[in-house]
Amino acid sequence: MPSGGESWRGTCTAELAGYVHAVRVGAAGRAAIPRVANLTGAEFAAYDGQLPVIVERGYDAPCLAWTWEKLLAAHGETRFAATAATGKDRQGLAFELAALETMRKHVTPDQWMYVMDETVTQRVPDLLRDCPPPPLLAAEDFFPLLPAEVQSFPAFFLLGTEHSESSIHVDPFNWTGSNLVLFGRKEWVLVPPGAHDQEFRPARTTSGLPLPSFKYQETSRLSFWSKEGRKVLQRLRKKAPVYEGSIGPGEYLVIPSGWWHQARNTELTLAIAGQTCNAANFRSVIKETVRFHEHENRGRAWPAFEDRGVFATPGPVPPATAEAVFRAFAASIPQDVLAKGQRQLQDEISQVEQAKKERGRKKKK
Repeated sequence: MPSGGESWRGTCTAELAGYVHAVRVGAAGRAAIPRVANLTGAEFAAYDGQLPVIVERGYDAPCLAWTWEKLLAAHGETRFAATAATGKDRQGLAFELAALETMRKHVTPDQWMYVMDETVTQRVPDLLRDCPPPPLLAAEDFFPLLPAEVQSFPAFFLLGTEHSESSIHVDPFNWTGSNLVLFGRKEWVLVPPGAHDQEFRPARTTSGLPLPSFKYQETSRLSFWSKEGRKVLQRLRKKAPVYEGSIGPGEYLVIPSGWWHQARNTELTLAIAGQTCNAANFRSVIKETVRFHEHENRGRAWPAFEDRGVFATPGPVPPATAEAVFRAFAASIPQDVLAKGQRQLQDEISQVEQAKKERGRKKKK
């Protein structure tokens, strides 16, 4: 299909369906995540959407001075959403941060606590003010171009006890992710996209974000650090490169679009996760959104928008063209999707406000 402003509907539908984010990776086997100090924008272009990279000495903000004691003193009474693990069982709950001080002293490899809260940056604005996104990723981010009704929270607050870990998953929308450690240490395993992911039985779930999309994750609670997980890694390394590494205070990891990953906290660890949509991954973000919409609304095509032929080839797209196409896509989001997204955001805020009211009533008693 020629470029120059043809709409997404019609022949471009097949091109979008056939578009695959191309990843250039090295030979199969075990690989160390590259580490680069003071990574520049020009240097990042070689990694963006292709390879993970740990950035050293590339971030400076007030939050780097946070410690567990300072966090507890400032926000001990703030309520957080968390996951409690007992073996392979997971339970969602919410509690005041001060409660973690006792909990963290009794954790084991099979019993731990992980605070994972995306609403806290809105409820406690100084957290985000003191810890803005890494400039390297904030320099080009199209997510703010989405209508306010479907914008996700810009950061994810992650506070895990020793032994706590994430699931094996791909981030929603295949966005480019970042994970900045403020204190503690976090270990990582990353696997590029491809058919080899069948080694850990991936499943397709729902992201649960205001602008819905699929989320891909392993659902049997497999850990790459378990006996079974190590066997899976051995098989994976025969088929694809498996990148491993760890990050400590002041360092952040950039997770490429579409990569499987899992993180484990080796001690009490606070990290701030973020997401970026840019010229390297915007086509995947659009495709994941449209795929979900048309799966959930069978027979209903996504509205037309000017795609400028960008889905006809996996090659690089100039940032200005990528931004123009993403703006057109954002303007095409159906009104019912916007309304549903707005209701979801309001429900989340209402739940938080209700938690505050309940806490206030308890104090009065």
